[in-house]
Amino acid sequence: MTKIRSYSGFRVINELDTTGTYLDRSRNKYAQAEYPKFRKMFGKVFKDSPTTSGVDYGLKYEGEDYEFDLNSGIFYEWNVIFPDDFYKHFVPKGENPEEWKKDNKDIVKELMNNLNSIRIKAEGGLNRTHFPGGIPNDLKGLGLGYIIYEGLVRYLGYASSRPDASSAAQKVWSQIAEDPDFVGIVSNNMILVFRKDFEHKGEVLGKALDYLGINLEEIEDNQDVEKFLRNNNIDISDELLDIDFMDSFKENIADAKKRRTESQMRYEAESAARRLKERLFGDPTRFKESELRVIKEKIAEIKEYMKDMKPEKLVEVFKSNGLEVKKEQIESKIFMDINLFLVRLLYLVD
Repeated sequence: MTKIRSYSGFRVINELDTTGTYLDRSRNKYAQAEYPKFRKMFGKVFKDSPTTSGVDYGLKYEGEDYEFDLNSGIFYEWNVIFPDDFYKHFVPKGENPEEWKKDNKDIVKELMNNLNSIRIKAEGGLNRTHFPGGIPNDLKGLGLGYIIYEGLVRYLGYASSRPDASSAAQKVWSQIAEDPDFVGIVSNNMILVFRKDFEHKGEVLGKALDYLGINLEEIEDNQDVEKFLRNNNIDISDELLDIDFMDSFKENIADAKKRRTESQMRYEAESAARRLKERLFGDPTRFKESELRVIKEKIAEIKEYMKDMKPEKLVEVFKSNGLEVKKEQIESKIFMDINLFLVRLLYLVD
């Protein structure tokens, strides 16, 4: 299948274009007199990080073990661990780092203590980031937020953000969108970036496009994907165009929809089973003789169904008790779970 090589609606990009999206905003700058403590002392130490390729600051993310799982709803939380020699980035040019450390040991100690109080979170699936505590006040203005997010993307392989992120986070993500070390996709509703060597880009992009509202019924070929991206103001890195949209995206969007449908059907079927149990059974001492007679009739009805467990008969059992259940639910894999549930109920009450 021919792969998409260009878009008629907007330029093919090497850096993500945030123009017109929630990330397109003017940056508020500190007045120099209001600079936080360490910014006053050292300036914006990491100002070149967004445009510098291949720099590893040695950050570690210590806490819960992370595993790639697109359907995970787990919230991960980590302590951001800075290397012991991180202070070297603050040493003035031309000075010996070890001698400077000895002469400024109180400053180094305070700096490292502040750094080691930073925590960050990510929500499984599309790895949406959360930075609730943010950067300690004394460390703001140095560019640390950028290298923390950058390091997290490297660690996870991919990460995303949405428009309800804080203004500080949005500023950082607008820079990440232009980082030469990453590729990604940006729209009015989210930004998603990948480490370039991440192996599961197609799977993650499929889930992202599903979140952004792509309709499989309207997608027949690559031109339809192009139209969707253009109409929804979605920009995508040039490198990602090497992924075959129709083979990778459509398959993974379909899988995401299938999982969501199965989850909803399971929830509805289990709810219906609980309602049926409540309708049929309970504490016998709470019922009059006439009510117990009705319960016994319902048990007999279920027993009759158990002789020939066809989906249509189970639908009738529910309907006869005033409960509407869709045939598609009965035909799903939850059907067998309901059968086993009814068998267990008969053992309990018969």
